[in-house]
Amino acid sequence: MKRPQGAGRRRAGDREAIGAIVFVAASSCTGKQLPPVFGPYWQTVYRRFAQRSRERVWARLHRVVLDDGLR
Repeated sequence: MKRPQGAGRRRAGDREAIGAIVFVAASSCTGKQLPPVFGPYWQTVYRRFAQRSRERVWARLHRVVLDDGLR
């Protein structure tokens, strides 16, 4: 969805969102407890996590890590 010039916020970067997802998973905190240092709001982090889950990105990433670990 395109926004008119100057409207809304800039899109949170994928790198920041992945960092926040990993932090939540590793620390077992809730998304709402996400420290502001990560940048994106917890709703954005959750939305990106859910989207990547639907796309099966985590399953493919897990497979890559497992395959690479066997070499």
